[in-house]
Amino acid sequence: MAKKTGGKIFLWIIMGLLFIGLMGFGATGLTGTVSKLGTVGEKDISINRYARELNSQLRAFEAQSGSPISFTQAQQLGLDRLVLDQLILERVLDAETARLGISAGDENVRDQLLAINGFRDLSGNFSRETYRDALSRMGETEETFETSLRDEISRTILQAALLSGIAPSETYKNVMIDFAGERRAVTWATVTSDLLTAPLPAPTSEELQSYYAENPDEFTALEERKVTYAILTPEMYQSTLEIDPESIATLYQERISEFNQPEKRLVERLVFFDEDAANSAFERIDSGQASFEEIVAERGLSLSDIDLGDVAIEDLGASGEAVFATALQSVTAPLATELGVAIFRVNAIIEAQSQSLEDVSSMLRDEIASSRARRLIDTERENVLDLLAGGATVEDLVDRTPMQIGQLDWNEETKDGPANYESFRIAVGSAEPGDYPELGDLSDGGIFALRVDEIIPPTLQPFSMVEDEVRAGWLETARAAAVERLATDLSDKILPLTSFESLGLVPNQESDLTRRGFVAGTPPEFVTEVFAAEIGDVSVIDNGATQIVARVDAIRAPDTADPDVVSLSTALGERHANSIAQDLFERVVAALRRETEIRIDDAAVRAVHANFQ
Repeated sequence: MAKKTGGKIFLWIIMGLLFIGLMGFGATGLTGTVSKLGTVGEKDISINRYARELNSQLRAFEAQSGSPISFTQAQQLGLDRLVLDQLILERVLDAETARLGISAGDENVRDQLLAINGFRDLSGNFSRETYRDALSRMGETEETFETSLRDEISRTILQAALLSGIAPSETYKNVMIDFAGERRAVTWATVTSDLLTAPLPAPTSEELQSYYAENPDEFTALEERKVTYAILTPEMYQSTLEIDPESIATLYQERISEFNQPEKRLVERLVFFDEDAANSAFERIDSGQASFEEIVAERGLSLSDIDLGDVAIEDLGASGEAVFATALQSVTAPLATELGVAIFRVNAIIEAQSQSLEDVSSMLRDEIASSRARRLIDTERENVLDLLAGGATVEDLVDRTPMQIGQLDWNEETKDGPANYESFRIAVGSAEPGDYPELGDLSDGGIFALRVDEIIPPTLQPFSMVEDEVRAGWLETARAAAVERLATDLSDKILPLTSFESLGLVPNQESDLTRRGFVAGTPPEFVTEVFAAEIGDVSVIDNGATQIVARVDAIRAPDTADPDVVSLSTALGERHANSIAQDLFERVVAALRRETEIRIDDAAVRAVHANFQ
């Protein structure tokens, strides 16, 4: 008996030690017995928090790039350091809120907790069970999570205090407004070759030869590829296929709703919580006190939110007859719907459409033939692949399949025949002489294989072959130069009070041009050139084959009553204030970071990283 008692005692000792050992299992962080990554002041950085944030950054980067990323690549990009620095920054601010005595109240924490969608049940209410399950999956306890939530709210209060209350510099804002809102009165005219008084001299042989030598790119033929191809398209089969009338009639019946459309309406529906609200809204619209758009806006909605699109009478249920009896651009009285009381606006009336079998017979016949042709081509695909795998040439394919042969002199500008297909053009551009033919697919269901027989590199064409093009190019250049000289001569004659008409120019007036403006018929450089000039200055601005002469007649201060200027002033002020606030915030945080003791456990960091390898 004594032996049995001793055995039981020994067993209980073993079980007790095992129980004590298991108590800590699962309650530690990713590194086993260590639960924190480091400390910032007296604030801990949780290992679990670092792991979650690191995983979140990796997933976000993959979603943005559209491809998976290894952890080694993430480290090379510095994602791990970015996450750690962000957590250190947060804890630096948390340490400062603790020093200043800033702390969120229990009610604030409760409100924030209840607002988190992830803790709600299917009915949309906060669920304690859902809350606990979510925290369990995150490896968090209620206490640690609510503490982090309190820290986040307190940190937000400190950040708001640092970033708010910064007033923009009025001097800066005024200088920027003076620059951006300054207005100029400008007179300008286009100088064209029509204003040239003397014909251009005929070019000499030496001038043509010189132009040819100085502009070889204009007279160099594109790389050319001589291609032999075999091709099979649905169109080659289509005209030979016999399509019986029964098949056409069957397809017509299958798509009868497409060819016989009932009368429809383009409708918007605004649903109300109760009948009184709907009646009140309708009365305001009916009496002209408010528009339909204003009623929608008052509900915090946009027209796209209530748009039903095009609907048939049966789509609207019990409301259908009343809606279809409503005039165009009119609003119905309140109607009962499955969602509650609603008013409808009719935006368009789409008349019923009816197409008989005879009307669409030809189209349906082509569709059936095209579909059958594609299936026939699919049956040939395996045969063609087998032939190519056996070393068949393009000519062999033509001899042993229904494919047809063709030849093409192809360059990047060729769009004829099979070169209309993008896949064919890509295949030609990537193939080299001597390559074995490969099967390619066409966008219409066809197939092809090709061989590049020869590649002729870009070649400067002989002068004798392009003499006409050389002459045309020389004349165009000479004409542009003559127009530029004329514009320069005219600009020298334009004084502050000179009439453009007196010089044979057709003037255009811009009275309130700003740096943000654009003048039709002028190049983008026009505004820049004008605002670089002073009153009375005349600029000559290149506009391709023509030239523009522009005179600055007046410089005016910004119009402070202009809504655009007011909006710009506000935006500039806010941007400047935000920039100052951000600079201040970064300086304060940098100072706090220097003054705060930061200790990071490198072994713990490596242990977390090991889980991502």
